[in-house]
Amino acid sequence: MVGRHDEAIKECKKALKLDPLSVYIWTSLGRRYYFARDYNRAIQEYRRILENFPDIDYARAHLALALSQKGSHKEAIQEFLKISEMTSWNWYLGYIYGKAGEMEKAQKILDYYLELSKTEFVWPSNFTFIYAGMGQTEKAIEWLEQ
Repeated sequence: MVGRHDEAIKECKKALKLDPLSVYIWTSLGRRYYFARDYNRAIQEYRRILENFPDIDYARAHLALALSQKGSHKEAIQEFLKISEMTSWNWYLGYIYGKAGEMEKAQKILDYYLELSKTEFVWPSNFTFIYAGMGQTEKAIEWLEQ
């Protein structure tokens, strides 16, 4: 539903009526608001999820991302750091640190993934995202092309 945000939101709300306890559907609704650039509503939905399911890393990572898009980088970092240990979502944190101007911390996460990629598959989009957050557009595009 590329660009059809209102439709997507409406469909998520219908799905929630059928299965109001589905964390997947709740997070999907938050993502629909996020992609519609309605960050306030996305944040509201993610917070609602986390009130009921505080251990859903996916929801917390996306809450942090939405906060960062609003420019609330410090709050975004605080939210993300509530996620336990190193998770598959840490490339988001690299992006947020970059957007917040905390380049050393962003670089540390980037270095982690570069090292990891020597022995395991790491999605090229993870590097794209971190470099974009750091403002390194050319590097981001290089990884995006991969």
